[in-house]
Amino acid sequence: MEQCQKCIIPDSFPNVTIEDGLCSFCRQQTGEVDKTREVRGRDQLSALLDSRKTGSYDCAVPLSGGKDSSYILYYVVRELNLKPLAIFFDNGFITEMAKGNIERICNALGVDLVVGKASPYRRNQLKEALLMSGSLGHFVRYCGNCENNLRSFTINEAARRSIPYLLWGSTDFEDTTQSFEASSPTDAKKFREKYGSFRYMVGKPRQYFQKVVGSSVNWGDKLRASVHGVKYLFYCICDNFATKAPEGWKKLNPFLQVSFARKPVQVVYFFDYIAYDPYHHIETLRKELPWQAPEDLEIRFDCKIASLKNVEYLLKTGLTALGFTLSTFIRNGLLQREEAIKREDRLRRRLLDDCRQVADQVGVDISKVLKKVET
Repeated sequence: MEQCQKCIIPDSFPNVTIEDGLCSFCRQQTGEVDKTREVRGRDQLSALLDSRKTGSYDCAVPLSGGKDSSYILYYVVRELNLKPLAIFFDNGFITEMAKGNIERICNALGVDLVVGKASPYRRNQLKEALLMSGSLGHFVRYCGNCENNLRSFTINEAARRSIPYLLWGSTDFEDTTQSFEASSPTDAKKFREKYGSFRYMVGKPRQYFQKVVGSSVNWGDKLRASVHGVKYLFYCICDNFATKAPEGWKKLNPFLQVSFARKPVQVVYFFDYIAYDPYHHIETLRKELPWQAPEDLEIRFDCKIASLKNVEYLLKTGLTALGFTLSTFIRNGLLQREEAIKREDRLRRRLLDDCRQVADQVGVDISKVLKKVET
């Protein structure tokens, strides 16, 4: 397997070719730094958040205990001198280290915290998704309604308190793992632009049923997967209602994507204003706050389910989802290639154990899928 000499993308990555030692992504990038690093600046962010101070809180910050949301909360308090409300939605699979970060940094910053809990349907979703995955031999829809849960809870909590702004930490650096589904690297769309769109909503059911019906397993396994798939979709609908997804009758859609459009709170993408420099932010958090993260795994450690995503991408592309993110960091001058290789290797060494822990938590055997990684 050949690997890009600039980033760590392998030639097994879908729709990617390596020529003269460079992968398609690196060949198509122009300049030393990608344009996604252009930001509007602190002054514009401060002016925006100062423009609508109408209640007890200036803004709301969804908090996971990971690097991005923790840095946003730190920045709002220490740099902008504003009063935010921290909102944590526990999906049932948040790591203990991340939970500890949430409690410690909210106490250190003097920030009020609201905690929401996932409905029982979220656990049932994951269980059915893993049972379906076991029948098919590859992972299917493991993340379920997590994004919807987080969006629904934070929007509803902010609206209930008349908080004008919701600071969102998603970036194109880490959401671009969907790129491998595009027909070419340049076809990838920004996550925020396609999430919840009509085209995205139509595509999800098609992808879902293709993974079940189009699988190469025997018809007995397909039938078992289909039964678990129907249960999974039922629990999605139940979860939409349990978490009060702010989408009206659309909650009846098991493939619902909660959008930020036409909501009573305005969503502001923090890293449109403040330059995204994750390792500098991690250093700041460790220096200024009682924030902790596993060595070499600071980029994504807050949710246990991330291990399933990494395995899925490893099987499909020859690289973990984190590895693709690290490659994006390299191309944008945020990380050295040697460091990325070390972090990818460290993740792979613990990946199978992490996946088994998630499966054990819901009582499902996923050895059939994990055997593909072991071989």
